[in-house]
Amino acid sequence: MVEAGDRGDSLYLMLEGSGPRAGQVAGSAVGDFFGEMALVDGRPRSATITATSAVRVMRLPRRAFLRALKQDPQIGLAIMETFAGRVRRLERAISA
Repeated sequence: MVEAGDRGDSLYLMLEGSGPRAGQVAGSAVGDFFGEMALVDGRPRSATITATSAVRVMRLPRRAFLRALKQDPQIGLAIMETFAGRVRRLERAISA
């Protein structure tokens, strides 16, 4: 679906199917999203995401993503909550 090191120009929202994430940092259920880090920091993709079944995703280009953040700041808060949860899971995995 995406390759680590590629230019990140879109966020993806899982609509159907499953796609495990590198190190299982985040979920892969319907409603989960990926690709946001590259949109936030402008750096290349940090992980390769591979689907394990047929999937349907919604692709949100960077420009539309930034516009949505400006129109609804709750989106930014939700993404920050997701980031915090991912960092906490990584910290627990490292300390285990």
